Amino acid sequence: MKREEDRLQMAFMRWVQLQYPKLRDFIFHIPNGGKMSVITGSRLKAMGVKSGVADVLFMFKTPDFGGLWLEFKTPKGRQSDTQKVFEELAHIAHYDYQLVRTFDEATEAFKRYLENV
Repeated sequence: MKREEDRLQMAFMRWVQLQYPKLRDFIFHIPNGGKMSVITGSRLKAMGVKSGVADVLFMFKTPDFGGLWLEFKTPKGRQSDTQKVFEELAHIAHYDYQLVRTFDEATEAFKRYLENV
């Protein structure tokens, strides 16, 4: 299932690069997940890695939001409790947060966000 999320996210990022080349430096993946050793996990946690952080940040301010967070899930995927907490924190901080399950949902969320720039 994780590979399906990865493929969805990679397709979306490639689409942004092709459709919005001037914006590609403003959007990036936050690598907070994945399997790792206990030592690596402890080191990354000490460096500030946090569980639940959304997958992608588009750091471009609009009049309403400080940026756009995207969380990629498969059609059957579910947010973890820590992801739900992060979503709430994003809203409190005046960021848009979108849970997307398909390529079309991701591109539509991005285009809607750009309408407010």
